[in-house]
Amino acid sequence: MPATKNIDYMMAMTYQFITGEMDLISYDLDFPYELELRFKAMRREHRLWAELIYERLYEDGNVKRHTLNLSDKAFEKRIKKHYQDILSIVKEGFL
Repeated sequence: MPATKNIDYMMAMTYQFITGEMDLISYDLDFPYELELRFKAMRREHRLWAELIYERLYEDGNVKRHTLNLSDKAFEKRIKKHYQDILSIVKEGFL
């Protein structure tokens, strides 16, 4: 499998958020910014994994936080679930 440094960066950022190493405001602002900067490179690294991150963590995470006006706790719970789902999908070899 090719190097996935950009994907790893985005997953690490999410891990830092769900473990409390990164605060909510930083994640809410930095995740979309970093994703925009890195997405093309992420797609070159692994297209399906990059799209899964985009769909789950960004569209159904960050975007829904604002469109559904999710509470901080509900947002954190949603991101944690999606993060765990992504790890499970990758571990099972579905990508």
